[in-house]
Amino acid sequence: MFSARAVSRVVPSTTARWSVRWLALWQARALPLWFARYVLLPCATTRLALLLVGFLGHEFVRGPSNKKAGDVSSQVWISIWNHWDSWWYLSIVHNGYSYKPDSFTTTAFWPLYPWLIKAASLLTGAATNESWALLGIVLSNLLLLVGLGYLAALVRLDFDPATAGRTVLYLLVFPTSLFLSAVYPESLFLLLSAAAFYYARRQSWWLTGVLAGLATLSRPLGVLLVVPLGVEYLLQRGVRPRALLRPALLAFGLAPAAFLGWAYYLYLLSGNPFLVHDAHAAWRQHLSNPISTLWANLQHAPMLRGPQHPLLDLLFVLLLLVLAAAAWRLTRPSYALFASLFLLMVISRGSLVSVIRYALELFPLFLVLALAGRNVVFHQLYVAVGLALASLFMVMFALGYWVA
Repeated sequence: MFSARAVSRVVPSTTARWSVRWLALWQARALPLWFARYVLLPCATTRLALLLVGFLGHEFVRGPSNKKAGDVSSQVWISIWNHWDSWWYLSIVHNGYSYKPDSFTTTAFWPLYPWLIKAASLLTGAATNESWALLGIVLSNLLLLVGLGYLAALVRLDFDPATAGRTVLYLLVFPTSLFLSAVYPESLFLLLSAAAFYYARRQSWWLTGVLAGLATLSRPLGVLLVVPLGVEYLLQRGVRPRALLRPALLAFGLAPAAFLGWAYYLYLLSGNPFLVHDAHAAWRQHLSNPISTLWANLQHAPMLRGPQHPLLDLLFVLLLLVLAAAAWRLTRPSYALFASLFLLMVISRGSLVSVIRYALELFPLFLVLALAGRNVVFHQLYVAVGLALASLFMVMFALGYWVA
Protein backbone atom coordinates (compact mmCIF):
# COMPACT_ATOMS: atom_id res chain seq x y z
CA MET A 1 0.00 0.00 0.00
CA PHE A 2 1.39 3.42 -0.99
CA SER A 3 1.88 5.99 1.73
CA ALA A 4 0.94 9.64 1.44
CA ARG A 5 4.65 10.54 1.42
CA ALA A 6 5.32 8.18 -1.48
CA VAL A 7 2.47 9.71 -3.47
CA SER A 8 3.82 13.24 -2.94
CA ARG A 9 7.19 12.25 -4.41
CA VAL A 10 5.86 11.16 -7.79
CA VAL A 11 2.89 13.47 -8.42
CA PRO A 12 3.04 17.23 -9.19
CA SER A 13 2.39 19.45 -6.17
CA THR A 14 -1.28 20.37 -6.74
CA THR A 15 -2.24 16.86 -7.74
CA ALA A 16 -0.15 15.49 -4.86
CA ARG A 17 -2.08 17.47 -2.29
CA TRP A 18 -5.37 16.09 -3.58
CA SER A 19 -3.92 12.60 -3.72
CA VAL A 20 -2.77 12.88 -0.11
CA ARG A 21 -6.22 14.04 0.98
CA TRP A 22 -7.93 11.26 -0.96
CA LEU A 23 -5.57 8.63 0.45
CA ALA A 24 -6.10 9.84 4.02
CA LEU A 25 -9.88 9.82 3.53
CA TRP A 26 -9.79 6.34 2.01
CA GLN A 27 -7.68 4.98 4.85
CA ALA A 28 -9.95 6.59 7.47
CA ARG A 29 -13.02 5.01 5.88
CA ALA A 30 -11.32 1.63 5.42
CA LEU A 31 -10.11 1.41 9.03
CA PRO A 32 -13.52 0.62 10.61
CA LEU A 33 -14.09 -2.12 8.03
CA TRP A 34 -10.67 -3.60 8.72
CA PHE A 35 -11.25 -3.42 12.48
CA ALA A 36 -14.63 -5.13 12.13
CA ARG A 37 -13.18 -7.92 10.00
CA TYR A 38 -9.90 -8.65 11.76
CA VAL A 39 -10.67 -7.66 15.37
CA LEU A 40 -14.36 -7.30 16.20
CA LEU A 41 -15.66 -10.33 14.29
CA PRO A 42 -13.10 -12.90 15.54
CA CYS A 43 -13.34 -11.48 19.07
CA ALA A 44 -17.13 -11.70 19.16
CA THR A 45 -17.19 -15.13 17.51
CA THR A 46 -14.65 -16.74 19.84
CA ARG A 47 -16.21 -15.17 22.96
CA LEU A 48 -19.68 -16.41 22.03
CA ALA A 49 -18.27 -19.86 21.23
CA LEU A 50 -16.57 -20.06 24.64
CA LEU A 51 -19.73 -18.86 26.34
CA LEU A 52 -21.78 -21.56 24.64
CA VAL A 53 -19.23 -24.28 25.38
CA GLY A 54 -18.95 -23.18 29.01
CA PHE A 55 -22.73 -23.03 29.43
CA LEU A 56 -23.23 -26.52 27.99
CA GLY A 57 -20.35 -27.90 30.03
CA HIS A 58 -21.69 -26.40 33.23
CA GLU A 59 -25.16 -27.82 32.60
CA PHE A 60 -24.44 -31.24 31.15
CA VAL A 61 -20.94 -32.39 32.11
CA ARG A 62 -20.96 -34.23 35.40
CA GLY A 63 -18.21 -33.43 37.87
CA PRO A 64 -17.61 -33.77 41.62
CA SER A 65 -20.57 -32.39 43.54
CA ASN A 66 -18.57 -29.65 45.23
CA LYS A 67 -17.31 -28.09 41.98
CA LYS A 68 -20.42 -25.98 41.35
CA ALA A 69 -20.85 -24.94 44.97
CA GLY A 70 -18.67 -21.89 44.50
CA ASP A 71 -20.73 -20.36 41.69
CA VAL A 72 -20.97 -16.62 42.27
CA SER A 73 -24.37 -16.36 40.58
CA SER A 74 -27.43 -18.45 39.84
CA GLN A 75 -27.07 -17.20 36.26
CA VAL A 76 -24.85 -19.75 34.54
CA TRP A 77 -23.55 -17.32 31.92
CA ILE A 78 -22.17 -15.17 34.75
CA SER A 79 -20.87 -17.86 37.09
CA ILE A 80 -18.84 -19.75 34.47
CA TRP A 81 -16.45 -16.79 34.13
CA ASN A 82 -15.85 -16.42 37.89
CA HIS A 83 -13.69 -19.04 39.54
CA TRP A 84 -10.36 -19.27 41.36
CA ASP A 85 -8.57 -15.89 41.24
CA SER A 86 -11.84 -14.19 40.30
CA TRP A 87 -13.02 -14.71 43.87
CA TRP A 88 -10.00 -12.83 45.19
CA TYR A 89 -10.63 -9.86 42.93
CA LEU A 90 -14.31 -9.75 43.91
CA SER A 91 -13.26 -9.93 47.55
CA ILE A 92 -11.05 -6.86 47.03
CA VAL A 93 -13.98 -5.01 45.44
CA HIS A 94 -16.13 -5.91 48.43
CA ASN A 95 -13.76 -5.61 51.39
CA GLY A 96 -10.62 -3.91 50.13
CA TYR A 97 -7.19 -5.27 51.04
CA SER A 98 -6.32 -7.18 54.20
CA TYR A 99 -3.23 -8.98 55.42
CA LYS A 100 -2.58 -11.92 57.72
CA PRO A 101 0.96 -13.33 58.01
CA ASP A 102 1.60 -16.78 56.51
CA SER A 103 -1.91 -16.96 55.04
CA PHE A 104 -3.55 -16.61 51.64
CA THR A 105 -4.48 -12.93 51.48
CA THR A 106 -5.57 -10.36 48.92
CA THR A 107 -2.19 -8.61 49.00
CA ALA A 108 -0.95 -11.03 46.33
CA PHE A 109 -3.36 -9.47 43.81
CA TRP A 110 -2.51 -6.10 42.30
CA PRO A 111 -5.00 -3.27 42.49
CA LEU A 112 -5.80 -1.67 39.14
CA TYR A 113 -8.26 -4.31 37.90
CA PRO A 114 -10.38 -4.47 41.08
CA TRP A 115 -10.23 -0.67 41.31
CA LEU A 116 -11.75 -0.45 37.84
CA ILE A 117 -14.55 -2.83 38.84
CA LYS A 118 -15.13 -0.78 41.99
CA ALA A 119 -15.27 2.45 39.98
CA ALA A 120 -17.79 0.88 37.60
CA SER A 121 -19.87 -0.31 40.56
CA LEU A 122 -20.00 3.23 41.96
CA LEU A 123 -21.26 4.49 38.61
CA THR A 124 -23.86 1.75 38.18
CA GLY A 125 -24.91 1.23 41.79
CA ALA A 126 -23.82 -2.44 41.79
CA ALA A 127 -23.64 -3.74 45.34
CA THR A 128 -23.61 -7.56 45.22
CA ASN A 129 -21.10 -10.22 44.22
CA GLU A 130 -23.27 -11.14 41.25
CA SER A 131 -23.41 -7.56 39.95
CA TRP A 132 -19.67 -7.07 40.50
CA ALA A 133 -18.99 -10.32 38.67
CA LEU A 134 -21.09 -9.11 35.74
CA LEU A 135 -19.24 -5.80 35.69
CA GLY A 136 -15.96 -7.71 35.70
CA ILE A 137 -17.01 -9.76 32.68
CA VAL A 138 -18.12 -6.66 30.76
CA LEU A 139 -14.94 -4.81 31.74
CA SER A 140 -12.64 -7.67 30.71
CA ASN A 141 -14.26 -7.97 27.29
CA LEU A 142 -14.20 -4.22 26.64
CA LEU A 143 -10.53 -4.10 27.63
CA LEU A 144 -9.89 -7.09 25.40
CA LEU A 145 -11.49 -5.44 22.39
CA VAL A 146 -9.50 -2.23 22.82
CA GLY A 147 -6.33 -4.19 23.53
CA LEU A 148 -6.75 -6.22 20.35
CA GLY A 149 -7.19 -2.98 18.42
CA TYR A 150 -3.88 -1.66 19.75
CA LEU A 151 -2.18 -5.00 19.11
CA ALA A 152 -3.36 -5.03 15.50
CA ALA A 153 -2.31 -1.41 15.02
CA LEU A 154 1.12 -2.17 16.50
CA VAL A 155 1.68 -5.15 14.19
CA ARG A 156 0.56 -3.12 11.17
CA LEU A 157 3.42 -0.70 11.74
CA ASP A 158 5.78 -3.39 10.42
CA PHE A 159 3.69 -6.06 8.70
CA ASP A 160 0.75 -6.47 6.34
CA PRO A 161 -2.89 -6.44 7.53
CA ALA A 162 -3.23 -10.22 7.15
CA THR A 163 -0.37 -10.80 9.61
CA ALA A 164 -1.98 -8.40 12.08
CA GLY A 165 -5.27 -10.25 11.70
CA ARG A 166 -3.64 -13.62 12.33
CA THR A 167 -1.88 -12.26 15.42
CA VAL A 168 -5.26 -11.28 16.86
CA LEU A 169 -6.89 -14.57 15.84
CA TYR A 170 -4.08 -16.73 17.24
CA LEU A 171 -4.35 -14.96 20.58
CA LEU A 172 -8.12 -15.45 20.64
CA VAL A 173 -7.92 -19.20 19.96
CA PHE A 174 -4.98 -19.86 22.28
CA PRO A 175 -5.91 -22.66 24.73
CA THR A 176 -6.18 -20.35 27.78
CA SER A 177 -7.97 -17.56 25.88
CA LEU A 178 -10.94 -17.83 28.26
CA PHE A 179 -9.00 -15.76 30.84
CA LEU A 180 -9.16 -12.76 28.52
CA SER A 181 -12.92 -12.65 29.13
CA ALA A 182 -13.07 -13.99 32.70
CA VAL A 183 -12.81 -11.82 35.82
CA TYR A 184 -9.01 -11.80 35.55
CA PRO A 185 -6.61 -8.92 34.69
CA GLU A 186 -5.07 -10.54 31.60
CA SER A 187 -6.98 -8.39 29.10
CA LEU A 188 -6.10 -5.25 31.09
CA PHE A 189 -2.37 -5.96 30.98
CA LEU A 190 -2.55 -6.91 27.31
CA LEU A 191 -4.16 -3.54 26.54
CA LEU A 192 -1.69 -1.52 28.59
CA SER A 193 1.43 -3.26 27.29
CA ALA A 194 0.37 -3.25 23.62
CA ALA A 195 -0.69 0.40 23.87
CA ALA A 196 2.57 1.33 25.61
CA PHE A 197 4.61 -0.19 22.77
CA TYR A 198 2.35 1.41 20.17
CA TYR A 199 2.84 4.90 21.57
CA ALA A 200 6.54 4.22 22.04
CA ARG A 201 6.74 3.50 18.32
CA ARG A 202 4.90 6.81 17.79
CA GLN A 203 7.42 8.53 20.10
CA SER A 204 4.70 9.66 22.53
CA TRP A 205 6.98 8.99 25.48
CA TRP A 206 4.93 10.54 28.28
CA LEU A 207 1.85 8.56 27.28
CA THR A 208 4.07 5.48 27.07
CA GLY A 209 5.27 6.14 30.61
CA VAL A 210 1.73 6.58 31.96
CA LEU A 211 0.64 3.29 30.37
CA ALA A 212 3.69 1.50 31.79
CA GLY A 213 2.85 2.91 35.23
CA LEU A 214 -0.72 1.63 34.96
CA ALA A 215 0.56 -1.76 33.78
CA THR A 216 2.73 -1.85 36.91
CA LEU A 217 -0.42 -1.55 39.03
CA SER A 218 -2.11 -4.37 37.13
CA ARG A 219 0.52 -7.12 37.25
CA PRO A 220 3.51 -7.77 39.57
CA LEU A 221 5.94 -7.85 36.64
CA GLY A 222 4.52 -4.73 34.99
CA VAL A 223 7.39 -2.58 36.27
CA LEU A 224 9.75 -4.53 34.00
CA LEU A 225 8.12 -2.90 30.98
CA VAL A 226 10.56 0.00 31.40
CA VAL A 227 13.39 -2.25 30.21
CA PRO A 228 12.11 -3.15 26.71
CA LEU A 229 10.48 0.27 26.34
CA GLY A 230 13.81 1.85 27.25
CA VAL A 231 15.47 -0.26 24.57
CA GLU A 232 12.86 0.97 22.09
CA TYR A 233 13.71 4.55 23.08
CA LEU A 234 17.41 3.92 22.44
CA LEU A 235 16.66 2.23 19.11
CA GLN A 236 14.89 5.36 17.96
CA ARG A 237 16.99 8.09 19.58
CA GLY A 238 20.38 6.42 19.73
CA VAL A 239 22.83 6.17 22.63
CA ARG A 240 23.90 9.80 22.63
CA PRO A 241 24.21 12.24 25.54
CA ARG A 242 21.72 14.55 23.87
CA ALA A 243 19.13 11.75 23.63
CA LEU A 244 19.72 10.66 27.22
CA LEU A 245 19.23 14.16 28.64
CA ARG A 246 15.82 14.81 27.08
CA PRO A 247 12.89 15.50 29.49
CA ALA A 248 10.92 12.66 27.87
CA LEU A 249 13.28 10.21 29.54
CA LEU A 250 11.67 11.11 32.87
CA ALA A 251 8.52 9.33 31.68
CA PHE A 252 10.27 6.01 32.27
CA GLY A 253 10.28 6.76 36.00
CA LEU A 254 6.49 6.51 36.25
CA ALA A 255 6.46 2.70 36.33
CA PRO A 256 9.05 2.42 39.15
CA ALA A 257 7.19 5.19 41.00
CA ALA A 258 3.95 3.21 40.75
CA PHE A 259 5.71 0.09 41.99
CA LEU A 260 7.22 1.90 44.98
CA GLY A 261 3.88 3.53 45.77
CA TRP A 262 2.16 0.15 45.91
CA ALA A 263 5.03 -1.33 47.94
CA TYR A 264 4.65 1.54 50.43
CA TYR A 265 0.90 0.89 50.72
CA LEU A 266 1.56 -2.78 51.48
CA TYR A 267 4.09 -1.74 54.10
CA LEU A 268 1.51 0.52 55.79
CA LEU A 269 -1.01 -2.33 55.68
CA SER A 270 1.24 -5.04 57.08
CA GLY A 271 4.31 -3.47 58.64
CA ASN A 272 6.40 -5.71 56.40
CA PRO A 273 8.64 -3.57 54.14
CA PHE A 274 9.18 -6.54 51.83
CA LEU A 275 5.57 -7.64 51.47
CA VAL A 276 5.53 -6.60 47.81
CA HIS A 277 8.04 -9.43 47.37
CA ASP A 278 6.66 -11.84 50.00
CA ALA A 279 2.96 -11.57 49.13
CA HIS A 280 3.02 -14.85 47.16
CA ALA A 281 4.89 -16.81 49.83
CA ALA A 282 1.72 -18.60 50.95
CA TRP A 283 1.40 -19.89 47.37
CA ARG A 284 4.96 -21.27 47.65
CA GLN A 285 6.25 -18.89 45.02
CA HIS A 286 9.67 -17.36 45.43
CA LEU A 287 12.52 -16.10 43.27
CA SER A 288 14.62 -19.04 42.11
CA ASN A 289 16.97 -20.21 39.40
CA PRO A 290 14.84 -20.80 36.25
CA ILE A 291 17.16 -23.59 35.08
CA SER A 292 16.60 -25.42 38.37
CA THR A 293 12.83 -24.95 38.05
CA LEU A 294 12.81 -26.37 34.52
CA TRP A 295 15.09 -29.27 35.46
CA ALA A 296 13.00 -30.19 38.50
CA ASN A 297 9.83 -30.20 36.41
CA LEU A 298 11.54 -32.18 33.65
CA GLN A 299 12.55 -34.85 36.16
CA HIS A 300 9.35 -35.07 38.16
CA ALA A 301 6.46 -33.79 36.03
CA PRO A 302 5.43 -37.21 34.64
CA MET A 303 5.07 -38.51 38.22
CA LEU A 304 3.27 -35.52 39.74
CA ARG A 305 -0.42 -35.63 40.46
CA GLY A 306 -2.87 -33.04 41.72
CA PRO A 307 -5.23 -30.30 40.56
CA GLN A 308 -2.48 -28.63 38.52
CA HIS A 309 -1.10 -29.96 35.23
CA PRO A 310 2.70 -30.01 35.64
CA LEU A 311 3.50 -32.00 32.50
CA LEU A 312 1.28 -29.78 30.36
CA ASP A 313 2.83 -26.68 31.94
CA LEU A 314 6.31 -27.97 31.12
CA LEU A 315 5.44 -28.72 27.49
CA PHE A 316 3.97 -25.26 27.01
CA VAL A 317 6.98 -23.59 28.64
CA LEU A 318 9.31 -25.35 26.21
CA LEU A 319 7.14 -24.18 23.32
CA LEU A 320 7.10 -20.62 24.65
CA LEU A 321 10.89 -20.63 24.98
CA VAL A 322 11.21 -21.64 21.33
CA LEU A 323 8.84 -18.82 20.30
CA ALA A 324 10.76 -16.30 22.43
CA ALA A 325 14.02 -17.33 20.75
CA ALA A 326 12.39 -16.96 17.32
CA ALA A 327 11.15 -13.49 18.28
CA TRP A 328 14.76 -12.24 18.32
CA ARG A 329 15.03 -13.07 14.63
CA LEU A 330 11.55 -12.16 13.43
CA THR A 331 10.47 -9.11 15.49
CA ARG A 332 11.94 -5.89 16.86
CA PRO A 333 14.56 -6.28 19.61
CA SER A 334 12.32 -4.45 22.10
CA TYR A 335 9.48 -6.90 21.45
CA ALA A 336 11.77 -9.91 21.76
CA LEU A 337 13.26 -8.54 24.98
CA PHE A 338 9.78 -7.99 26.43
CA ALA A 339 8.72 -11.58 25.72
CA SER A 340 12.01 -13.13 26.85
CA LEU A 341 12.35 -11.06 30.05
CA PHE A 342 8.78 -11.66 31.19
CA LEU A 343 8.92 -15.36 30.36
CA LEU A 344 12.20 -15.69 32.25
CA MET A 345 10.74 -13.99 35.32
CA VAL A 346 7.61 -16.14 35.23
CA ILE A 347 9.75 -19.28 35.14
CA SER A 348 11.87 -17.88 38.00
CA ARG A 349 9.00 -18.12 40.51
CA GLY A 350 9.99 -21.64 41.51
CA SER A 351 6.91 -23.08 39.81
CA LEU A 352 5.47 -23.37 36.30
CA VAL A 353 1.87 -23.09 37.53
CA SER A 354 -0.17 -20.60 35.46
CA VAL A 355 2.54 -20.08 32.84
CA ILE A 356 0.00 -21.05 30.15
CA ARG A 357 -2.21 -18.17 31.30
CA TYR A 358 0.59 -15.63 31.58
CA ALA A 359 1.54 -16.41 27.97
CA LEU A 360 -1.57 -14.48 26.89
CA GLU A 361 0.19 -11.25 27.87
CA LEU A 362 3.28 -11.89 25.71
CA PHE A 363 1.98 -10.54 22.40
CA PRO A 364 5.32 -10.89 20.50
CA LEU A 365 4.97 -14.67 20.73
CA PHE A 366 1.67 -14.50 18.87
CA LEU A 367 3.26 -12.31 16.23
CA VAL A 368 5.86 -15.06 15.69
CA LEU A 369 3.04 -17.60 15.35
CA ALA A 370 1.23 -15.28 12.93
CA LEU A 371 4.33 -15.09 10.73
CA ALA A 372 4.49 -18.90 10.73
CA GLY A 373 0.78 -18.85 9.87
CA ARG A 374 1.59 -17.71 6.34
CA ASN A 375 1.83 -21.45 5.76
CA VAL A 376 -1.75 -22.64 5.19
CA VAL A 377 -1.22 -26.04 6.81
CA PHE A 378 0.25 -24.48 9.96
CA HIS A 379 -2.59 -21.96 10.09
CA GLN A 380 -5.31 -24.60 9.86
CA LEU A 381 -3.58 -26.89 12.36
CA TYR A 382 -3.02 -24.11 14.90
CA VAL A 383 -6.61 -22.87 14.74
CA ALA A 384 -8.05 -26.39 14.98
CA VAL A 385 -5.87 -27.49 17.92
CA GLY A 386 -6.23 -24.13 19.65
CA LEU A 387 -10.02 -24.18 19.45
CA ALA A 388 -10.18 -27.78 20.68
CA LEU A 389 -7.99 -27.08 23.73
CA ALA A 390 -9.70 -23.75 24.40
CA SER A 391 -13.07 -25.53 24.46
CA LEU A 392 -11.76 -28.21 26.81
CA PHE A 393 -10.28 -25.63 29.19
CA MET A 394 -13.49 -23.59 29.09
CA VAL A 395 -15.54 -26.59 30.19
CA MET A 396 -13.08 -27.36 32.97
CA PHE A 397 -13.07 -23.75 34.19
CA ALA A 398 -16.89 -23.52 34.01
CA LEU A 399 -17.11 -26.55 36.29
CA GLY A 400 -14.64 -25.05 38.77
CA TYR A 401 -11.62 -27.16 37.89
CA TRP A 402 -8.16 -25.62 37.91
CA VAL A 403 -6.93 -24.64 34.43
CA ALA A 404 -4.03 -22.21 34.83
